[in-house]
Formats: sequence, structure tokens, C-alpha cells
Amino acid sequence: MGAMNNVRVMPPPPAIGILTSQRESLAADQWRTMAVIVTEHLLEALKAPLSNPAIKLTPPLQPGEIYDTEELLARLKSLNGAALVEEYRSWKAREPKMTGRLIRAATAMERYVLRRAYPELGHEPFNLSETELDNAWNR
Repeated sequence: MGAMNNVRVMPPPPAIGILTSQRESLAADQWRTMAVIVTEHLLEALKAPLSNPAIKLTPPLQPGEIYDTEELLARLKSLNGAALVEEYRSWKAREPKMTGRLIRAATAMERYVLRRAYPELGHEPFNLSETELDNAWNR
């Protein structure tokens, strides 16, 4: 009975949690990259009528809309670490389809860059179909 007291039961390694955390961190980085790009384009479109009165926005620009968009852009650019993952989770909970689409767009952009940078690799490592991407990100 005394020998049993000396036996320590070790918890399983946290590998699964670490992998999930790493995947979520990667997804959050991808989401932020595309969210910044989309927000920059939105800001450009919102400001266009200010320099060219012939451009009309539908619906019309609302007071504070440019300021709010600039604030969002600054916040997105400043996010990192745990704050980034939390913001990503928040958007994923509120807007799952849009969040998934932004991640798929980032993945496609990364593949394009890798193919251009390393043509000798061909398409083999980057050949997930759109269906496989959809299944991976819409779980």
C-alpha cells in the first residue's frame, strides 16, 4: 500500500490544446490580414466622394462613418497575441460566414504567393479544393 503513495499519475501532454491554439492563432492572423485589406478598401471607397463629387455612395455617407472605419482599421492593425485571438473569436461568433470567407481568401492569397515564390514546388503542397477548405473552416 505504501508503494502506491509514491506513484504519480501524470496528466496527458497538452499537445492537442497546443495544436488547436496554434491553428486558432494562425486563423486569427489570416483573418486580421484580410480584415485590414477589406477595411482599407472600404475606407478608400468612403473617402472617394470627398475628392471627386461625381462619385455618389449608395446609401449616402453617414456622419462619423469615415471616423468609425478609421478607428476600426487602427484597432485591427494593433491587435496581436491573445487580444487578436479574442477579437477573431468574437467576429467568428457574430459573423461566421464572413470570417470563414476572409480566412479562405487569406489562404488563397498565401498559396498564390508561395506558388509565385517557389515555382519548383508546383501545386502539390497547395492543392486543397474549395470544398476541402469550406469543410475545414465551417466546422
